[in-house]
Amino acid sequence: MSTTTVPTGKVREAARAGKEVPAGWLADDHGAPVTEPAAFDRGEAHLRWLGGDADTGAYKGFGLGLLVEVLSALLPGAGTGPHPESGENREAGASGTGAGGTGADGTGASGTGADGTGAGGTGAGGTGAGGTEQPRSRDDDIGYLVVAIAPGGLRSGVDFLAEATGMFGAVLDCPPTRAGEPVRYPGWPEDARSRERRAHGVPVGAALYEEMLGLARDNCLRFPSPVHSARAGGRA
Repeated sequence: MSTTTVPTGKVREAARAGKEVPAGWLADDHGAPVTEPAAFDRGEAHLRWLGGDADTGAYKGFGLGLLVEVLSALLPGAGTGPHPESGENREAGASGTGAGGTGADGTGASGTGADGTGAGGTGAGGTGAGGTEQPRSRDDDIGYLVVAIAPGGLRSGVDFLAEATGMFGAVLDCPPTRAGEPVRYPGWPEDARSRERRAHGVPVGAALYEEMLGLARDNCLRFPSPVHSARAGGRA
């Protein structure tokens, strides 16, 4: 879960596609909305906190972002933001602050297993602790905090699973406000998309594919050849 309105991946995806982003995703130094996604990586726009404006709860997103920065950057010794010495104010003060993993299809989700255990990764700008290489860009020096919870150590595992099934089932049974768009809980769409990708491949645009291929070449890594998928309609 991103602590900003959208994660950086959504903005960069729009930039690669040459599309504008909705007003409310980005803002300039004076708080004015920015719809050009490329402005973000030029340092001319910043991600807005979850909640949008102060009147609609942006302070909550700020608080969550600061907490993630403490747990996933300050605690493990990774890079923290902003970085006045480099003149770089990283994404509203926390580079890529977020909770959850990011999959190959560019989506993020924090997972909870059927046994109630979960592991959520949180990131905040730059190499993890113990790295010998200096950060080279805004996406280096990233730290993580992983927490695993065993419900059986706190209560009956059988009771927990039964009540969890009932609770999430109640969410799924809620009547939707839009016909054809059933109510889902966080992680459900990502799980469905993950199963779809494993079965049919990951659609990758030409620009992103070339970028990834270049990174693989620069680091002397093998990179899989694209597989043409009729279902995906492009590289996969």
